[in-house]
Amino acid sequence: MNDRKNRTEARLAKDPDYVVKIRTYTGKETYLDQIVTSLITVLSVFFLAVVIAVPLGITVGLSKTLNNAINPVIQIFKLVSPLAWLPWWSVLCSQQ
Repeated sequence: MNDRKNRTEARLAKDPDYVVKIRTYTGKETYLDQIVTSLITVLSVFFLAVVIAVPLGITVGLSKTLNNAINPVIQIFKLVSPLAWLPWWSVLCSQQ
């Protein structure tokens, strides 16, 4: 809070005509509401991934042609540790 106040004062010192923007919090009000919202988001994306991945996996597993086409891509991604993807997903998911 103090850091924000210092930045605001520095900005006003540089430009006295600067209008300070005050934004209201638009998120959920309680901690429990935030947890429920996060769980709904995670579970809905999980089920969407299952709906896409399971039929795709079955199709690739049954078709030799699709298996030969998709397998090199899968083998490239297998080399990367799952934890190495976390920063990339964090950056992509935080974009608004």
